[in-house]
Amino acid sequence: MTTETADVLARHGNVAVVQLSGRKFPGITIQGDSFSYLAGLAKSVAARAAQMGDADLDDAASELRERLEGILQVYETPLSEHGIPLPYVRSAPPASDSQS
Repeated sequence: MTTETADVLARHGNVAVVQLSGRKFPGITIQGDSFSYLAGLAKSVAARAAQMGDADLDDAASELRERLEGILQVYETPLSEHGIPLPYVRSAPPASDSQS
């Protein structure tokens, strides 16, 4: 763990605009439970898009889901490493379809 300074440019509920030292542009922080909810929505959208028969929609929804899940993993890893419990219940991965 490192200690760094950041300027909070704005804060609204569970979201803040933060300027990290050494970065040209500010970033957005969002509470982990709020981000987990957004990732779950993206997962639902991707599942529905896969059923629509629109390849472009399916690709875009899948990419959105994958990117959000990747960011969520970046959040969850250090929490686990530092013994900090998740502020949400991690959903189980979907069961594989074993029908032949």
